[in-house]
Amino acid sequence: MNKSKQAIIFSNADIGYSETIIKRFSGSLNVSDKVGILAPNGSGKTCLLQTINGDIELLSGSLNTQGSVSLISQVLQIPEDMKDITVEQFLFQKGFSLIKINVFLEKNFQKSLENMPLRHISGGEFTILQIATSFLTSPDILLLDEPTNHLDFSARKTLLDLLQNFKGSILFVSHDIWFLDNLANRLWIIENNLIRNFQGTYSDYKKENQLKMEGTERQKENFRKKVHKLHR
Repeated sequence: MNKSKQAIIFSNADIGYSETIIKRFSGSLNVSDKVGILAPNGSGKTCLLQTINGDIELLSGSLNTQGSVSLISQVLQIPEDMKDITVEQFLFQKGFSLIKINVFLEKNFQKSLENMPLRHISGGEFTILQIATSFLTSPDILLLDEPTNHLDFSARKTLLDLLQNFKGSILFVSHDIWFLDNLANRLWIIENNLIRNFQGTYSDYKKENQLKMEGTERQKENFRKKVHKLHR
């Protein structure tokens, strides 16, 4: 495992596919950090993960990663060009045998997979297949895009336990509030094409928002009282 303090370093980075989605981002992910990404749909969460994974180039600025990276992506639908390959063929491409994967799955998820075409496995099964291959490569940095999609609570709990005990860095996107609040030690919040670094958990973030709303309501009430006095 990489011992350097920072695992990911962005400097004045513009991130996007062909046009900028996230502007002028400078920030870092420390070794052992578990950072959740909060943002509305279409704001660049997946693009950010793909950029760190090396699938997309920065539009400008710089990105440095220290150590190996593995991405676990949500599967809305298995790509057509993969549907007819078998589980064993898929794993062979990644350098694993089904026997080795099933040892991991039986130990952690109390289940195993049969060798069948990928078109016949569920979204949840494909997700735990990715989880197994990612953990068995022992990466320094784990990127996860909606990893609890299609997983039942037992599998979600197992994944959470695995990630809480993971010694490397984790950057993840999740709409699963329970998962987010139990894993993230800080947040990257994408707002207005910028990333804000929030030092705290999701519960801390919700409390901050609640206090802001209460403060805004007090200001409105004070304003209403002043207007009322002026018109008496």
